[in-house]
Amino acid sequence: MPNEEQLQGRYFDKVATRPISQVTEETGMPVYLIPHVTNPDSNDHEFMQRALSLIKDRNGSITLVSPEYNAAETKWIISQMALFAGARTHSTIAALSSGVPTLSFAYSIKAQGINRDIFGHTDYCMEPTDLGAEAVAGRITSMLGDSAAIRRDLAGRIPGVQRAALSAGMGLKHLVGVN
Repeated sequence: MPNEEQLQGRYFDKVATRPISQVTEETGMPVYLIPHVTNPDSNDHEFMQRALSLIKDRNGSITLVSPEYNAAETKWIISQMALFAGARTHSTIAALSSGVPTLSFAYSIKAQGINRDIFGHTDYCMEPTDLGAEAVAGRITSMLGDSAAIRRDLAGRIPGVQRAALSAGMGLKHLVGVN
């Protein structure tokens, strides 16, 4: 008999498969599953592999990216996407800082804060309670339709975010007395 952790894992695997399948059906675009964390205690690649095994990908339009890439290589892969959708904070930051329209699955308030800081709103965030297949596919389809405008918005906003981050670093350096 499966334990609670195994049952919960199976539930999340199935919950993840529905939006992926719906996105491929509605957009007709390829989907890349990009693992970001591959620690023994939290392994995106294993989770994505289990979810992918549950999907009937008749067209071969879903690709699971190898976990062998380092952070810089993974960021480059993310930077090549038409749109990025993810839950891991650093992966969404990689996408946003690369100018890629990004849908954040906001399992914590960090995603909301990042989106408010960059865009002034949370229109590109989805709460865990709102992650139904149709809702996710609808939001992705909508964002793909607005992707040129989102890219222009990011191109205008990211340099200011980078300046603010550098300024904070300089302030910290001054505060601790480092020349």
